[in-house]
Amino acid sequence: MQNEIILSRKMYFDKCTKEFGDGFYPICWNNNSRFGNHTIILFQLSQKYPTMWRQINESVIYGLDDNTGIELLASLNREANVNVPCIVNSSGRRIYPTDLLNTTYRIMRYHRSRSLSL
Repeated sequence: MQNEIILSRKMYFDKCTKEFGDGFYPICWNNNSRFGNHTIILFQLSQKYPTMWRQINESVIYGLDDNTGIELLASLNREANVNVPCIVNSSGRRIYPTDLLNTTYRIMRYHRSRSLSL
C-alpha cells in the first residue's frame, strides 16, 4: 500500500438536521429531494491506520443513514483496490459497521424498541 490514499465522495445531507437536529448524517446518493445540500468529504487510508477509512474533513459524521455505510465502504474499497473493514469519523469513532456495544447505538436501539412496543 502507498503511504496514504485519500478519496473524495460527494455526499448529501439535510442542513436543518445537521445544524439544529441530531447531527451530521450524510448519504451517498440523493434520490430524495429533501437532501438538497451536498459537500465533498475526504476519506483517508494510511499506513498508520491500515484497517480503517478515516474521515479527514468537514463536520464530524455522527452516523450513516440508510444503506450509505455499506455502499460507501464498498465504493472506497473498490476504488482503492483494498479490503478495509470499517469507516471512522474524524474523531475516531467507528461509524460503519456500527458497534452495538457503543453507548450511542445501545441508547438508540433501546429507544427504538420502546417506541415499537408502545
